[in-house]
Amino acid sequence: MIAPAIFVTALLLTFAAPLLAAFILGLSVFVITTPYRVENFCFRIIRFFYFFMLLAAFIALICWIYTGYAQGSVDLARFPLGENYAINIRIFYDKFGIIFLFTSIIIINLIAFYSQRYLHKDPQYRRFFIIISLFAFGMNLIVLAGTMDLIFAGWEIVGLSSFLLISYFWHRPKAVAAALRAFYIYRFCDLGFLASLLIAHFFWHDVSIFSDFSNTHVYSILSHVPISWRWILSLCILLPVLGKSAQVPFCFWLPKAMEGPTHSSAIFYGSLSIHAGVFLLFRTMPIWQATPGFVYVLAFIGVITAICATFFAQVQSTIKGQIGYASIAQVGLMLVELSLGLIMLAYVHMIGNALLRCFQLLVSSSILTTHLHFQKSVRSFRRLTSFSWPLALSNKIRPSIYAFAINDGYFEYLIKIFIIFPLMTIARYNNKIICLYLVEPSIKKLNIPAKSGFIMFSFAPTTVIILSLVAAGMATPALGFISLSLGFIFALCALGEEKHAYRTLMFATVSYIFAFAGLSNGVSVSLYSLGLFFSSIIALNALSHMMGRYELLGLLNYSGLYRQFPQAGTIFLIALLGVVAFPFSATFFGEDLLLNISVSLGPHYVIILHLIFVLNGVALMRMYAMTMFGRRDNFSPEIKLDFTRAQALLRLLLLFSGNVAAFVLALGS
Repeated sequence: MIAPAIFVTALLLTFAAPLLAAFILGLSVFVITTPYRVENFCFRIIRFFYFFMLLAAFIALICWIYTGYAQGSVDLARFPLGENYAINIRIFYDKFGIIFLFTSIIIINLIAFYSQRYLHKDPQYRRFFIIISLFAFGMNLIVLAGTMDLIFAGWEIVGLSSFLLISYFWHRPKAVAAALRAFYIYRFCDLGFLASLLIAHFFWHDVSIFSDFSNTHVYSILSHVPISWRWILSLCILLPVLGKSAQVPFCFWLPKAMEGPTHSSAIFYGSLSIHAGVFLLFRTMPIWQATPGFVYVLAFIGVITAICATFFAQVQSTIKGQIGYASIAQVGLMLVELSLGLIMLAYVHMIGNALLRCFQLLVSSSILTTHLHFQKSVRSFRRLTSFSWPLALSNKIRPSIYAFAINDGYFEYLIKIFIIFPLMTIARYNNKIICLYLVEPSIKKLNIPAKSGFIMFSFAPTTVIILSLVAAGMATPALGFISLSLGFIFALCALGEEKHAYRTLMFATVSYIFAFAGLSNGVSVSLYSLGLFFSSIIALNALSHMMGRYELLGLLNYSGLYRQFPQAGTIFLIALLGVVAFPFSATFFGEDLLLNISVSLGPHYVIILHLIFVLNGVALMRMYAMTMFGRRDNFSPEIKLDFTRAQALLRLLLLFSGNVAAFVLALGS
């Protein structure tokens, strides 16, 4: 029994190594500031922990082979937070997970050692390796997670890392716009992931189903699930796959995400992140394979994506765009292979494509984007179309197909017209009504500054009302639904706010308060509300510090405050992540608990609560990007406006202590 113990320990070290690296590099901000010392320290930390992670993965692979290619799960911890809810920390390993884990860690090490020279003398050297370490932790969590909750946590960490690395050159508005575009797609498609979690909770009361699927006959587990619900569950799983792996109709964002550093593009959009969606299909294969007819939907999407991405790649003016669409096309073929039941072929295809695209993107930096290359891409497109006899029937067809390809299939325009524009119109109109009749009259009547007036208006009466509702135990379902509906209205207000960053934060916070008040019981109040309270207070404090020294003109242009406030901006981001329920925060588990409560109340509760979390997340991250990112040539970075290191550390400790207190109170109750 020595080998299994060593095996499990090695798997746990693959989690611990990148997480410790990110933690140590983050703390070094308060100690090491000299650029030369920063690079030297980061190099040593990354070299040690990443080599340690690679060694642990190699030992795990050897032990797995020694045990006869076994599969199983290991329960690490369980924290009960209610009668029907508990936090389960479980890892699951099989042939798909172990081999992909080893491949991922090899690629991560390759990118890390490549980046050490590539980023020499870069002012954001340490920031890059902190984000990459978080990504490595999130990716390993996706691969080895034994519950769908943990997969979702890793999914969110990878999504945040993607957003931060696309906007790595934060002073370039084009890069920030590409990062926001990717984040919007992620957030929208994560609706499907959240819905699949709820459905799994509803039917199985436990999302630790991977080991059950591997050890028990699949149809015996799914026998009590109606075919209609299997279809809904399969489609909910497919939606985040389409977003993360950039399949039709969400294929347009990935080539634009190449605005980040080349080596980050290699690890995200060439090798690992783009294949996370395919890996999710491997993990949930028993579910969608037991859904009659779903394989045809999977094959159709894969074929359409492969054809469209092939055309799109031919008209790209950059080699990174061509590689991006080529990778999208290959993922489409993997979906086709999965739909045909060619499981091992799809798996080998995924591993091979990850290694190939990583190599192609790493060497692509030596090839310049020129007008000549654009001409070659157009000629290659014409040669491609000339081989197809339907396109050769008429010369009028070629320009139409070329226009279709150069505009990425018009998928982005269609989504804007039918989803984004109507939603934003409703949000702006709702925001104007709330501000006109509630916020601005109160400020004028009180005759105090707008900022303070809005804070007093938002928190004082709202807190009294919500606490009264909670104390009353929400005696009637109608009262709870009204509170949840008010939360949705305030979420729309946050999304539609275009002038004041304060209002966005306050609208979102009030929206969350109404949401948990409509569904709360004693446990969710102590877990979610405390996490929300500390996160929102720290976020408001950081924002007040920055706004007290510089007043924004609005949220329609990038203000670039990160140049003057790097530490305050970082504290602001960490606190906002707590507000939007980022993984492993108190609000994350409180959100999961609230979603479970909503299942027993009805589908309308579930839908509204989902929309509240998605809309507020989009509104707050958009506000952060608009305030912190962009050019600031009119202010010198030497001006001392930022938090001191002691002030920043104090706020981090307060935020950490608040989350710990929330968990302690929840477990104690």
